[in-house]
Amino acid sequence: DLFKEQIDDKVDKIIINTSSQPNSNPHLGTLTTISCAFALAKKIKQQFNIPVEVEFDELENSPYFLKKYNNENYTKSLGDTFIDNISIANTYMKKYIFIFEYLKKITNVNYVIKTYYEFQLDKIIRKSVIDIYKNYDFFSKLLDPSNNNLMLRTKCPWCNYSNRDTNLFKFDVIDDSICLTSKCCDHGEYKVIVSEKNDTYIDINTQLRDLTKGVLFYKRLKKEHILTIMCDGKDWSGEWASRIHYSGMHALGYDTFTNRIFTPLIVDWSGGKYSKSLYLENDKYSGTEKLFADFDLYYNRFGDDGIYRIYSEVEKWVNDPVKFFRNYSIEYFVQLLEVNDDKKR
Repeated sequence: DLFKEQIDDKVDKIIINTSSQPNSNPHLGTLTTISCAFALAKKIKQQFNIPVEVEFDELENSPYFLKKYNNENYTKSLGDTFIDNISIANTYMKKYIFIFEYLKKITNVNYVIKTYYEFQLDKIIRKSVIDIYKNYDFFSKLLDPSNNNLMLRTKCPWCNYSNRDTNLFKFDVIDDSICLTSKCCDHGEYKVIVSEKNDTYIDINTQLRDLTKGVLFYKRLKKEHILTIMCDGKDWSGEWASRIHYSGMHALGYDTFTNRIFTPLIVDWSGGKYSKSLYLENDKYSGTEKLFADFDLYYNRFGDDGIYRIYSEVEKWVNDPVKFFRNYSIEYFVQLLEVNDDKKR
């Protein structure tokens, strides 16, 4: 019902968009968000009899391997770091695809995976970045009020290392392009030109990506009659959505904003967001609780039924606003799974 007024005869298709960094095995928060995307897609498809699919943005551009050189920081991304000829991103994406295929089977909802590499090549994205850089002073304060920086990076054309130190990046806006000057730990200083029409690799940070996605989805609706709904965890809501996304879109001259829905946050005993790395590193979880931090452990314990249990729970959220617009604790899921285990016995 949230989107009923916008789903009219001018909309030919609906896409539920979500994203994640494939830097480890999926965990409970990832699984619930992806399940929400599929459950929402299924409900809209049934209620409005319109084609719906889930679009997953793979963020293989996220840094993985760090190299220090002369007190300077250089990284290679998940997509550019290989072990046994397979990138780190592709290694972990196998688990994501396994989950997607299972949810596709039980919901009859198709999905597509869009890599960051494909995303940054889109002419709409590239033009939006250039437009933002033309008004650098304003957008740097809007998107990064603490440091007044916009994070547009590239990577060495020869070895794919990217410099992470903003003081070593220089840029000049020349007409409808950006000239980026950067430095490589092995190949020294280099320059690249970024334009709407060329394919020079650009790596933009979370704020820029979130804002330019809004522009992309606005253009998609106007030109292709495809309505996109962004589905993210609740930690993306509030001031972030208001300042970064909506204020940014308005400053770029748009009066229609992307539909966004924020899934329930999974919280720990303190009420804070459940952090997989925190509990794995400090070994504060054991047994069933620790299973939630690693999909391999979870699946080894519960199998396909474990995915189905989470999806079935999430589907109840989507069908009942009272259950959707709230948070859930780790203990809630522990009890949910233990109760189900007892029933199976």
